[in-house]
Amino acid sequence: MLYIGLVVGAFLGICISIIVLVIVKDLLIRAKSDEETSSVLDQQVNETLPTLLSSSPAGE
Repeated sequence: MLYIGLVVGAFLGICISIIVLVIVKDLLIRAKSDEETSSVLDQQVNETLPTLLSSSPAGE
């Protein structure tokens, strides 16, 4: 009975660690792609913001 518990515990531990590794890897990949897209968005905002400010009337 004790051996069954050890085997099941080891199996569950391995499964949980694999799931955690997959989730962490996915989050890291998403974070890298988010940084790339956010830097592109920042670049676009920095390019369009001055034109928007200069084209808006000074009274607003």
